[in-house]
Amino acid sequence: QYSGTATWEPDFWSAIRNKVRMAKQGTQAEAAAYALARLSLQAELASDYVTLRGLDAQDAVYRDSIRYYQTAVQVTKMRLAGAIAPGMDVSRAETQLYTTQAQETEVRAQRDVMEHAIAVLVNQAPASFHIAPVTRLGFAEAQPPVALPSTLLERRPDIAEAERRMAQANRAIGVSRAAFYPHITFNAMTGFMDNGFDLASLSNSMYQFGVQALLPLFQGGLRRAELQRNWSQYREQEDLYRSTVLDAFQEVEDNLTRTSRLKTETQQQSNAVSAALHTQTMTMALYTGGLTNYLDVVVAQVAALNARIALVQVQTRAVDARVELIRALGGGWSRAELPQSDKIMPFHPLQYGNLRHAAPLGGISTQADPAVSDLTSGGANMRQPLDTSGAHR
Repeated sequence: QYSGTATWEPDFWSAIRNKVRMAKQGTQAEAAAYALARLSLQAELASDYVTLRGLDAQDAVYRDSIRYYQTAVQVTKMRLAGAIAPGMDVSRAETQLYTTQAQETEVRAQRDVMEHAIAVLVNQAPASFHIAPVTRLGFAEAQPPVALPSTLLERRPDIAEAERRMAQANRAIGVSRAAFYPHITFNAMTGFMDNGFDLASLSNSMYQFGVQALLPLFQGGLRRAELQRNWSQYREQEDLYRSTVLDAFQEVEDNLTRTSRLKTETQQQSNAVSAALHTQTMTMALYTGGLTNYLDVVVAQVAALNARIALVQVQTRAVDARVELIRALGGGWSRAELPQSDKIMPFHPLQYGNLRHAAPLGGISTQADPAVSDLTSGGANMRQPLDTSGAHR
């Protein structure tokens, strides 16, 4: 005998359609989550790089101050040799010099640790990764607009993910409601059967068809509980979506405020640095002329060094605020990058070839060979050198 069977389940109550839409919306939510993770890594890398350059600028300030303090130590020793200054002045000068050297060593240690963190973020071994230091912060000044339209928040992947999760929960309500209606199936079977080999004759044919409708009469409230659970999950996702949008508005406003205030603070701190350096120069000239004691010189030196370090820190925070503002605006991401519903299925229903890897979807590529992801055997992604020549740009 040989026969063929066909089964058709008409989707009268949209249960199947809602399940398909749930799966596609879940795929879009995962693509948005992937974009959010990528944006977070990019923002973390940018922030770490800004911090590293800030530490470079602080190190340059300390080195410049150390050269100045070394000269001051020589001046106090010369005055001591000429019996026109007490030995206490030499001790104070040396204390200031050695303290600043220790602070510079601490900054260099922090820079090394930050460089190691950047190496891990760019998939490199810290021991073989190095970024050449610079002497000042060389970031371009970026002026954010005074007012930003709320449509920019549609570029945030976390908002897109929350919206897709809410839509998915909404479809789940439709699936649970369909359980209250009969489950209808149409079945048909036809073929041929014979005791010998004369199968292909109409008299030896057979067929069967029928309609089946299933509806549980009593489940102890299971269907109503499932519907209530899906309604509760939808309300939860709705509240999470609203909270995500409000958090996005807050992050944008916070970083706009930080960017504006830190710009003003940078100018004010620059004025403080100019005044402190002028005071340091005058007190050293007065001390050299024997018109003041070295304690005034030390106070002026400490104030100048603290003012210069504070200026570098404010400048670093200002650049980091711009990085955070760009991250809060989505970093250039757009909802258009989400996979479209009609392109989510990365294979054909009758496809039997090329099943080893899924096709790229929504900007998420797939590896052609699992060996490149094998870190234990030195995969290709670990052997690729990293070009850091333009890392400071």
